[in-house]
Formats: sequence, C-alpha cells, structure tokens
Amino acid sequence: MGKGGGCMPSKNKFPINESAERPASQTDITGSEAEGSKKLRIFIVFYSMYGHIERLARRMKKGVDGIEGVEGVLYMVPETLAPDVLEQMKVPPKNDEIPVISVDELMEADGFLFGFPTRYGCMAAQMKAFFDSTGKLWREQKLAGLPAGFFVSTGTQGGGQETTAWTAVTQLAHHGMLYVPIGYTFGAGMFRMDSIRGGSPYGAGTFSGDGSREPSEPEFALAEHQGKYMAMTVKRLAQHYSLPPDTASSRRWSSVRGESENGRGVDALQRNYTQTEKLSSTLKWSEGFFKLQISLNPSGLASIFNMSRALAILSFLLLAVLGNAFSPENPTDRKILVLLDDLSIKSSHSLYFQSLQTRGFDLDFKLADDPKIALQRYGQYLYDALILFSPSIDSLGGSLNAAAILDFVDSGHDLILAADASASDLIREIATECGVDFDEDQSAMVIDHTSFAVSDTEGDHTLIAGDDFIQSDVILGKEKIKAPVLFKGIGHSVNPANSLVLKVLSASPSAYSANPKSKLSTPPTLTGSAISLVSVVQARNNARVLISGSLSMFSNRFFRSGVQKAGSTINHEKSGNEQFVTEISKWVFHERGHLKAVNVRHHKVGEADEPSIYRINDDLEYSLEIYEWSGTSWEPYVADDVQVQFYMMSPYVLKTMSTDQKGVYYTSFKVPDVYGVFQFKVEYEKLGVTSLSLAKQIPVRPFRHNEYERFITAAFPYYGASFSMIYETMCFFSIILSKSFESWNPLCGWQ
Repeated sequence: MGKGGGCMPSKNKFPINESAERPASQTDITGSEAEGSKKLRIFIVFYSMYGHIERLARRMKKGVDGIEGVEGVLYMVPETLAPDVLEQMKVPPKNDEIPVISVDELMEADGFLFGFPTRYGCMAAQMKAFFDSTGKLWREQKLAGLPAGFFVSTGTQGGGQETTAWTAVTQLAHHGMLYVPIGYTFGAGMFRMDSIRGGSPYGAGTFSGDGSREPSEPEFALAEHQGKYMAMTVKRLAQHYSLPPDTASSRRWSSVRGESENGRGVDALQRNYTQTEKLSSTLKWSEGFFKLQISLNPSGLASIFNMSRALAILSFLLLAVLGNAFSPENPTDRKILVLLDDLSIKSSHSLYFQSLQTRGFDLDFKLADDPKIALQRYGQYLYDALILFSPSIDSLGGSLNAAAILDFVDSGHDLILAADASASDLIREIATECGVDFDEDQSAMVIDHTSFAVSDTEGDHTLIAGDDFIQSDVILGKEKIKAPVLFKGIGHSVNPANSLVLKVLSASPSAYSANPKSKLSTPPTLTGSAISLVSVVQARNNARVLISGSLSMFSNRFFRSGVQKAGSTINHEKSGNEQFVTEISKWVFHERGHLKAVNVRHHKVGEADEPSIYRINDDLEYSLEIYEWSGTSWEPYVADDVQVQFYMMSPYVLKTMSTDQKGVYYTSFKVPDVYGVFQFKVEYEKLGVTSLSLAKQIPVRPFRHNEYERFITAAFPYYGASFSMIYETMCFFSIILSKSFESWNPLCGWQ
C-alpha cells in the first residue's frame, strides 16, 4: 500500500506555519484581488494531513503566479476525521490562513489543481468526500470544460504516483472537465535517475516515506513547473475563445461550458455559438515564431475556404523553414541560441556574430537568466546549436540547467562554451561533463613569461600570444593561421586517454596556471603544454563542442588588435583571432568535416543485382560513395584509408578500398569458406571528420548436395592410389593363375 502525505507523522514536524513560504496575509494566500482586476484564477484545492501536499501546493502557487494575468488561490477541503482521532494520529493543526473551500466556490475558478495523498492507489477519503458533495454541480454540468490537473504524495516508490492520478480521472470525466497532465514538458528533469524523485507525466508528486522525508528540490521544481504549465494552458484557452476575464464573479467561460440563462449543455453551447458574431482564434507555433489570425464568420462557407487556404499557405511556409533546418541533406546548423551574461556582449562581440549571420545562421539572443528560455517544446528541440557566452551565470533561466544542456548535446546538437576568470560552478560542471577540467583554483589564470603578447598595459603576462595549433586542415582550414591568437583567461586540462577531446590551441612549455595577483607558495597543478587554451569534442553521435577559457578571444577588441609575441621581431597588424575563431566555428557548426555515405552496393562479380544470400567461395564486389559537406554543397571525399570488413564475430576479411578520386570506393574479395550470417561493416573514424558506421547483414550458405564438383581436384592422389591398387591386384592374380594352369594334369590333377 502506498501511503503518502499524511499516513505517517513527520519526524521533523516541518512547520505548517512556515513564514518563509506563506504570504503574510489571508489576502495574499487566497489570491483575493482589488476590485476591477482581471486576472484568471486557478484554484489549488488540496488535502494534506502532515504537510507534504501543502508544501507542494505552495510551490505550485508560485509557478501559477509567475505567469502574467494568472494567479493561484490556495484552498483546503474539509476534514472528515474527528479531532480526537487526529490527535491520536499526531496530526499537526491545520493552517487557519488557508480557507476551506465550499462547493459553490468552485464556480469562480478558471482552472483547478487538485492535490491529495494516496490511499491504496486512490485519493484520500477527505478529497473523495469533497468530490462526492459536488452532485449539484454535476447535475447541471457547471464545471464542464474547465481544465484540471493532479499532484499527489505517496509513502513508497511503488505506492501510486501514477495510479492515484489514473483513478482520480473518473471524477473529472463525470463533470466534463478537461484533464491536463504535464507529460514530459519538464524536459531533462523527468529523466534524472541520480536521486529519488516523485512525480510522473500525470502530475507532480513527492514521497513521504515514514514521514521524515521532506519534498526535495527536484520535486518542488516539478510542482512549480506544473503550476506554470497549467497557468499557460488556462491563459491560452481564454485567449483562444476571445473571452477575457472580467470580475471575480463572472470569470467563467460560458462559450466553452455552454452557459446561458436557461441552462447548460450541448444545446446551450450551440446557442452561444450561433449568437457569437465572430470567433477569433490564434494559431501559435513555438510561442510566437509564427502567428496567424483567422477570423471565422459562422454565417457563410466562404470563410471556411479562406481558412483552408490560409492553413495551406502556413503549411508551405513551415515546410520552407524546416527545409533550411539541420537535416542529413543539409547538415549545417541554422538556428542558434546565444545566451549572454549581459546584452552588451552582443555589441562587444558583434564581429563574430556578424560572421555567423553572414554565413546564413539565424541567431536568437537571450539573457542567460531569462525565465522564458526553453531549448525544446513538446519534445522537439527549437535550436540546432547553442552558444554559451555567460561565464559568470550561476543558474540558467527557465527549465535550462546543466543536465538540459548535456541532453541537448547527447541529442546530436552542437555547443560553444566560453569561460573566463569569473567562470561559475555551472560552467565548470558543463565543461567537466564534456571531458574538460578547468583549473580548480578559481582565481587562477594562464600566465606565460616567454610567450606573452607585448603590450603597454598588460604587465602580468596574462595576455597570451598562442600559436601552438592542432595540425588538422579539417578543423582549422587549409589556409595557415600566420598571426598568433590573443588569449586572456583560464586554462584547462584534457585526459590524453580520451580520444574524443582534442587540444586545438595549446599553451607553450613555459606557461602555467596560477593567481597573477599573488606569489606562488606551491607548484601550480597545470603547467606547460599540458594546458589547453581551446579544446574541441566530437562525440560519438557526431555532436561537436568547443570549449574556450577566454571569452575575450571572440571580442571585437581582440579581432582588431595587432599582436607581437615576446621574443619575436614580427609585429602583426592584426591578430589571428578572427581567422582562428571563424575557421573553428565552421567545423563546430558542420560547415566542414561532415561526411555521408550513399549508394552502398555489393554483388557477385559479373552481376549487377544484389543477391539475398551468398555461397561460400563466391567472388563479390563491394562499393560505396562518400561525400563531405563544404558548407554549401556535397563534395567528393578523397582518402586512402577507408576499409571494409566481412564480419562474423570477428573480421574474416579486412580490405582497404580503392578510390576513383571522385568519392567512389570499391573492392572485391572471395567469400570465406565458412557459412553463417555475416556483415559488411565500414567503421571510419578520422581526426576532425564525422565518423561513419555502416553495417549490412547478409547470410552465407554452404554448397548444396548437387553443387559439389564431380571430381575434386584435391582428391586426385586418392583416385590414383585406388586405381593403382586395382591394377596391381589384377596383375597379381593373373600371374598366379597362369603358373597354376601350367602344372595341371587332367588325369591326375595338380602335379
């Protein structure tokens, strides 16, 4: 049995009258408003015996209140147990500041969130008794059309986080109310497995355990999200039917529920629809990316055709936009979210952003703590890549956190992360998860007394002139970067055993990481070429990540600045920053080094059709075409190290394929004298380019009984031995018989 939110007394006795979580007055708690206010109201109606549900309800109200034009109102349902029983169960007194709701007050709500503990997989008896008292509203269907959701508390992990909501849906169904589950709209938080967390796609929840466990922060966050989600749903429904809320007493959706002076129901709904001269509906895609106003006049059919035509045009526009998005045929990222600490970065780093926009990228700039930030909507990602230029941010806005960003990368999307000396723990955590470790000393910077940039203002040698680049034309382009790159920031280390992380720009052997404002008391942990200034990661799913310890490296000031490396007489008029950042961005955003394989074929030598099965010792040919994306088109990829395996448990054949220098790779070989299920496998991994992993299964059979050769060549010695034995035997008997007949006498027999 799952017992929650009231089956066990709290050992910690967390206070019901907690001032930090409770508004100061009854007016604040119940959401009563000044006369003339036009806010939609969501009633958060709950029963809580020991306080678990109440704490979720308060956090849920915070989420509702966070949506403009909507407010949450807290209500309790009546207690059914006698006071002496409650005393024996050590139930703390109820909070007098939260009113007990009456059945008639339900009519004043625009939506509901019902919270209750579980009893054997069903709602608690107190909440069930309250629903049972709504018979009058049910007869007249006064609650029909109102959205409602649930949140629960259980005593054990198998105690009914989902079942309690299932069994409660019947209450809504009989009233004609709209059940609004949260689904997986909370994003990455719904998939975390690193801690015990209540809640499900049916609604928020918590585990009370033996009563000593309090709701955790992930559970509170999910409750707050459900409050926001329900508020947005109620607000959209009100906007959809063009019925802005009026006063508190008339805040109802008569057109949805079919309300009229004489009654409610389907007939009333039809009457209200007929009386409505014009119904304006707003079709929104991704919260305002597209907005189509459709005016529907019920008196004629012409408007229906106009609406159909408008929808067809919208569909065409959507297809046109989606056609330019990231796809296997156009792998370049197009829609990029840029998160900034300060909007001034947009101007101080404008040259870099303009170079991206010139190449056709659509940049969406937002502050990193914007509460409306979302990477995905309804399970679909809104962006192809993310640029995180907010090194000092401690907490991202909206539903965004470190886990959500890592899930974004795990889904095959790309990331550019720039840090500096003020890098927060959040930025460091993301970098660590990507295989890069910034210096643990948060005051440390990269210092180099021999490879610094000569400057009149930088006297602590933290302005580095780096020129130790990775040797890869794929990552940095074919044109050599002649001028050093200016770098001022923090260093990081990479695990040399991790082949997925590559150092693109390394520090010189004389560099070290330390606090430039203090003397060294102990040897620095990061020294020499082990310090990476800029690193990249190419994940196994071909997602790409760039991590830099310097945000200034992308700035206009460093782009335009001249540079002279200490010990060098060459004074470059312009640093290599712009070329370096541009070229590496092309790689990160798949403008270069992205491969695809097409037209994979295999067949017997001399034939053109692909067989369904091979026979042992067959001669076959295998070929494929490989192309590389150049940023605008697919170009033939030329290499001499592409191999194919004929594989069953282990490679029976491993051959390097030949190429015609036009992207076509081919080879031929004999099927092994082993039958079974084989695979053609191409596993291609090379520095800087996306990996190719191709596999195609094909069975191999032995000879049938009538396919063997009449005379096996290898058996000729045995054939010769058999015939020679026969010949020798005949000769032997011939000699014996000839000698015997010579000594034969017909009268006397043998002599």
